[in-house]
Amino acid sequence: MKPQKAPRGPSERNTNLWEKMYPQRCLLCGKPIGPEGCFCWECREVVPESVRIRVLDLPGLEGKFLVCAAPLPYEGEVKKLLYDFKFGKRENLAPILAEAMESTIRVFEEEPDVFSYVPMDPRVRENRLYNQSQVLAEELSLHLGIPVMGLLDVNPQWLNQHRLSGSERQEDPQVSYYRASASAEGKRVLLVDDVMTTGETLMSCAEALYRMGALQVWGLCVADAGYGMKDAQ
Repeated sequence: MKPQKAPRGPSERNTNLWEKMYPQRCLLCGKPIGPEGCFCWECREVVPESVRIRVLDLPGLEGKFLVCAAPLPYEGEVKKLLYDFKFGKRENLAPILAEAMESTIRVFEEEPDVFSYVPMDPRVRENRLYNQSQVLAEELSLHLGIPVMGLLDVNPQWLNQHRLSGSERQEDPQVSYYRASASAEGKRVLLVDDVMTTGETLMSCAEALYRMGALQVWGLCVADAGYGMKDAQ
């Protein structure tokens, strides 16, 4: 008669659950870690020093620029985790990604009044079920007590133009892809997204917010792919 395995206790079951939900390697150095977070203990101390910062000119607004920060490079474990979060319907990864972002906020000169997020084309959202940038903003709000406002959407006028055939379309160069709400007026906005590549998405969103009277706009992402990266001085 084969010996039966002893039933697993609650602590072992919980550990296995964490192993399925969260990565087992430090997002910064790749060392194996337990289920206690996204960084090894050594990297927890240096994450603020590893922040990638870009200063992006806003060509549509004279004298305006956008400071964007991300705590992690878009490579290795980080790239895999973000892919699962964005395309694999792994919304439950938001807390660990928000933890990585949280310490980065201190690089900005002032505390934001609100978090906002890069909006998603409604047609894309139907397939993905959630907007990953909104989920990150909401998770940061829970951690830090700063409210979230949906200050941006995809401009329906732009969508209508691009649903027409080539012969029917009469494009207006003044119609932007992103549109901001009047509620942005007078607010310091921290704009959240998952990955920064060229920076054009965040720049377009920032321009829309400034045109509606935002006082200050910053960008915050989980990771920076490093295209055209320019360090802040």
